[in-house]
Amino acid sequence: MQTADAEFAEAIVRFWSGDPLGVAVLRRQAREAGLGRPELRPVPARELARQRIRFLARLLVAAGEAGWVLLFDEVELIGRYSPLQRGRAYAELAGWLRADPGDPGSPLVSVLAMTDDYDAAVLTEKDDRTRIPEKLRAKQTPEYAALVAGAAEGMRAIEREMRLLTPPDDAELARAYRQLKALHAESFGWDPPDVTGLQRLGATRMRQYVRAWINEWDLLRLDPSFTPTTEAVELPTSWTELPELDEN
Repeated sequence: MQTADAEFAEAIVRFWSGDPLGVAVLRRQAREAGLGRPELRPVPARELARQRIRFLARLLVAAGEAGWVLLFDEVELIGRYSPLQRGRAYAELAGWLRADPGDPGSPLVSVLAMTDDYDAAVLTEKDDRTRIPEKLRAKQTPEYAALVAGAAEGMRAIEREMRLLTPPDDAELARAYRQLKALHAESFGWDPPDVTGLQRLGATRMRQYVRAWINEWDLLRLDPSFTPTTEAVELPTSWTELPELDEN
């Protein structure tokens, strides 16, 4: 019995690492533990991903943390998917953004990061609000029919809940500069000199300032005699779809 218990404990650990765990195994363990035959149903792999993340958020709270913020970066890449894949992606985002009905107090918050032109370039110009539901319904399968409401919910979230980031002011830039300089010094065991970075303009993004400072410190660490200069160039976002991502 001890061997069986150890094997089951190892199976649980593997499950939280991503391996499958059969319902039959859980029922057998419940029966051996005197719990009868619990009502269990198979859970789709997509839903298991959310359950694992929600469990980990609860685990962080048990360890003394406030919770977990889950960041989805570069969400604008969805705009390059085929229409069907965009529909699936919108529905997936909706699943992460909506509150868990079974756990309304879940200590998990999902945040999306995307370019501010996505609504105009994809939802409006590509007419995703109309086109995506039509494409999903045209598949005429229960799976795709179930995605219609979720895709619409995901698009509404992008349209209505997007918040533009406030450009950093001089005080925030100075604070970020000091912190990054200290981190760079600690990471590489040296005393980084002051660097110029980018000219402080209202249109310059925080990530551009950060990248410029770090690049210049990296170059000076390798060659103290070098005089680095940084220029920011705006690259236009491509919304060209990738048809190879479409499904039959």
